[in-house]
Amino acid sequence: MNNKIITPISAEETISRIVRNDYRTADVFYKYGITFCCGGNLPFEAVCKSRQLDETIILTELNSITLNTEVVRLLFYEEWGLDFLIDYIINIHHRYLKESLPLAQAYVLQFKTGHEQKFQYLNDLYNAVINIKMQLFAHISEEEEIIFPYIRQVYRAETNKGAYAALLVRTLKKPIENLYKSQQHSINLLLGEFRKYTDNYTAPEKACLSHKVCFAKLAELDVSLTQHIFLENEILFPRAVRMEKRLMSLNY
Repeated sequence: MNNKIITPISAEETISRIVRNDYRTADVFYKYGITFCCGGNLPFEAVCKSRQLDETIILTELNSITLNTEVVRLLFYEEWGLDFLIDYIINIHHRYLKESLPLAQAYVLQFKTGHEQKFQYLNDLYNAVINIKMQLFAHISEEEEIIFPYIRQVYRAETNKGAYAALLVRTLKKPIENLYKSQQHSINLLLGEFRKYTDNYTAPEKACLSHKVCFAKLAELDVSLTQHIFLENEILFPRAVRMEKRLMSLNY
C-alpha cells in the first residue's frame, strides 16, 4: 500500500520545480499560459503577481490535480449493468480523451519546436498524435451518438422485458465488427508508434522538462486508452451482442 503523504504545493516554489515533482501540474500551467520549461525558474507567486493572475485559484487547481487519484484495480466490470458501464466509459474515458488529446498534441509540438534537429523522430511522433486524436474524436462521436444509445435500448429491452420490435431495425453486428477490425487495429498501431519513438516513454536522464512532460503525458494517454479498449472490446460489446442475440431469438 502506498502511504505517501502528499505535501501541499507552496507558492514560493519555482514553476519548474512544481512540474518536476508532478508532471500533471503542467496541464494547469498550460491552461494559464505559464511557461514551465526554459524560463520556468521563477517562483510561482512572482509569476502570478507579474501577470496579474489569481494565485489562490491556480494554487487550488495545482493541489487538486496532484491528489492521488489512482483507481482501485479490483473493479468488477463484468458485473456492472451496461447502462452503468457506458456511463463510466463516457464520463471517465471519453472525457479524459477530450481534455488530454489536445494537451498531448500541444506538448509534443512544444517539445518538437527547437528540438527536431536533435530528435529526428519528432515529426513522425507529432503526426501520430494528430492521427490518433482525429480517429478517437470520430470514434467518440460515433459511440455517443449511435452505438451507445442503441446498446442502451437493447439492455433496457432485456432488463425490462420490453418489446424488441420497438428497437431500431438493425443489428449491432456490423458496427461492432468495424470497431474490432479497423479502429482497434489502427489505434493499437499508433500506440505502437508512440512506444517506439519514445523508447516506451523513457526520457534521457538529462532531458529538459518539456521532454519529460511530453513523454509522461503520452504514457498516461497510453494507459487510459489500453483500459478503454479493454472495457469496450472485451466486456461492453461482447455482452451487448450476446444480449441482442438472445432478444432476436424470442418471438414477440
